[in-house]
Amino acid sequence: MQDEAKALIEHLSNPDFMNAYFDVAIYGPVLKNQEQLAAFGGQNTILTGLPRLAKAGTAPAYPDVYNAAYADLSSNFIIPKMAQRVVVDGWDFDRRWTKPRPRARPSTTSTDQVNLPRSADSSGCPRHVDLDG
Repeated sequence: MQDEAKALIEHLSNPDFMNAYFDVAIYGPVLKNQEQLAAFGGQNTILTGLPRLAKAGTAPAYPDVYNAAYADLSSNFIIPKMAQRVVVDGWDFDRRWTKPRPRARPSTTSTDQVNLPRSADSSGCPRHVDLDG
């Protein structure tokens, strides 16, 4: 099993394989020696820029910290949903901000208890949203 794993890693790190992969991929080089691959040699303008992006690029949340809140915002489509309520559904901004967003409810067994905050109803949604903190 170890020999097969070693052979797989050697094959995947082979410069010929990596060049063919990067030539059709959307990723930039992650190792120093990958910068020299022909895929990044100038034939494709997007691929040519990826080594510079890999060296001098910034994290998605830059200059802020990439944390759980940013990940939630970027992966759960929150902003487009809010814009949809205003543009498509005709809501005014105040109504959009005061409508609570549904929360996932934890699964419980008969021996577990879920303690909801005083401001939450039985569905786990807050009765109001205080944007001022």
